[in-house]
Amino acid sequence: ANGWRRGLDKATQQVFDAALTEGEALVRSGNPRGGADRLSAAVGAPPRAGQHVAARAAEAYLEARDPSAGPAGARRGLALSSDNTPERSALLVALGDALQAAGDAAGAQAAWREAATANAAR
Repeated sequence: ANGWRRGLDKATQQVFDAALTEGEALVRSGNPRGGADRLSAAVGAPPRAGQHVAARAAEAYLEARDPSAGPAGARRGLALSSDNTPERSALLVALGDALQAAGDAAGAQAAWREAATANAAR
């Protein structure tokens, strides 16, 4: 396994894979809010996996036209770890998108800048 799956035991990987599969299926079936809620419920340790799922949940909340729910979930994912990983950068981009949709242009720019800085340093 690579990326966010690296180092996960089989049971933990199955939990995250189930959340992603079920959440994405709900989004595709026209229920992005249900998908976002399913994904958001899975945000937790280990950090890389949790941040991967948190980014997808934030994106799904945007698809559901609920930008206010996205930032809270993204921040929960960011709190899992400050390690400079691709998953954290993707989550910062998702946070920026959610903040922009919620009308917080300055917060969005700050999140995007942090993601760009992290990417350049990795």
